[in-house]
Amino acid sequence: MSAPQSSQLAPTSTTRARLKALLGDKRRLVVALGASSMLSGFTEAGILAIVAQIATDLVKRAKHVPLDIGPIHTRATVGQLLLVALALTLMRLMLQAPISILPSRIASQVQAGLRRNLFHAFTRSSWEVQSNDREGHLQETMTSQVIQATAGALQATTLVTALFTFVVLMISALLLNVLAATVVLTAAVLLFAMTSPSVVSTCRLAWRNVR
Repeated sequence: MSAPQSSQLAPTSTTRARLKALLGDKRRLVVALGASSMLSGFTEAGILAIVAQIATDLVKRAKHVPLDIGPIHTRATVGQLLLVALALTLMRLMLQAPISILPSRIASQVQAGLRRNLFHAFTRSSWEVQSNDREGHLQETMTSQVIQATAGALQATTLVTALFTFVVLMISALLLNVLAATVVLTAAVLLFAMTSPSVVSTCRLAWRNVR
């Protein structure tokens, strides 16, 4: 392979190029999944904040309590907070429908599209190309390889859901209590770094060199 050809083929091996090949024509579904994940994250953050406030109010036996959630400053009763929490819970349950349906729809469309394109490419190719194909190669590509690509699409949708939900929860935590959210985030990053396989192997190698 010459150098120009290798430079032209190199971008196809990147993660971004692979995701574009799998989900490039599913942008609307991916955007809808991201928006549903964001709304679900906001409702979950609201439920957690209100439940914590209700628990504090019940311990103090307070009837009217100040409600400070980020830029929102108001007063409400425990009954009103319970109604708000119930409404957010119902909204959270409703948002589970698109979060559960969209990844399956994206994966099924990816699988059907890959198999359709492979079959069309094989049947429209010349007889010389078809005869040179190894026995069982087309079947292997349309089954095992396509299933692996479908699993990759499902993992990509899981990444989208988890990423948007995490970002929303972190923003909500910072709005509620900057100090506590910073401490928790720092601890989580440190734990992840300490338990990462690459970091652990590097520390073991350094310890062996020191000994």
